[in-house]
Amino acid sequence: MGLDAYVRVTEISELWYGRKENEIHGWMQRKSGIPAEEFNCVELPLTKELLDEFEADVSKGLTETTGFFFGGANDKESVAEAAKELIKTARLAINDGHTPAYYSWW
Repeated sequence: MGLDAYVRVTEISELWYGRKENEIHGWMQRKSGIPAEEFNCVELPLTKELLDEFEADVSKGLTETTGFFFGGANDKESVAEAAKELIKTARLAINDGHTPAYYSWW
């Protein structure tokens, strides 16, 4: 039981998988504009602009997002590495003509 998050495109089932990186999830939720309690099983399209903004914030350090399913704070280096992999994978999908989207289930 816990937070599971993905980046996927319609044509491909899964491009990236994160397990309990609540810092990434919180960032995505805040950018979506959807209240935290409603940001479950919602797809957030990852545009080039959003990924640029995410990358800039990752370099500064993401903040912990609390919640019953989200676990505790994670090692900042491992969160940054997971975020960089997400960014890289999403950008490759965009370059291939896909529209990746962040999706989480908790």
